[in-house]
Amino acid sequence: MNINAKIIAKILINKCHELGREITNLKLQKLLYFAQGHYTQEHNGSFLFEDDFEAWAHGPVVPNVYGNYKGYSWYNLPNQSIDFDVDSNINNFLDKLLKYYGASDGKELEIVSHDEQPWRNARGTLNDYMPSTNKITKISISNYYKEKDTLNGLIRL
Repeated sequence: MNINAKIIAKILINKCHELGREITNLKLQKLLYFAQGHYTQEHNGSFLFEDDFEAWAHGPVVPNVYGNYKGYSWYNLPNQSIDFDVDSNINNFLDKLLKYYGASDGKELEIVSHDEQPWRNARGTLNDYMPSTNKITKISISNYYKEKDTLNGLIRL
């Protein structure tokens, strides 16, 4: 199954609405990043989607997804129509992701992403708020998340 970040973004937006959680474009971008990291961690290096991230000033961003929602600025994104079904494993994974990250706002998630090596390494010597389109490699995300706690270890049910 070939899933891209735009499909995962729509699912995350709708799931946040179902949970009564706000989701801005900033928050969406960080959720996509954490989803990619934890998914590769839980699936032996396989990626949730093939789209690449760039190391923007406010953290990791999938540019084509950002472009879809930039008109909403800092406002809550509306529900999305989805014409694609993902399997239950991906749905369950995204539910688990939102149990841990869903209550945080975009700025809180930005701070977390700024502390992670994939974003830091991609930015090199740039200070945190200088513009950048440097690519965050999927392999850097995969390698970093191999060493992190899994979502199962993070969620205290």
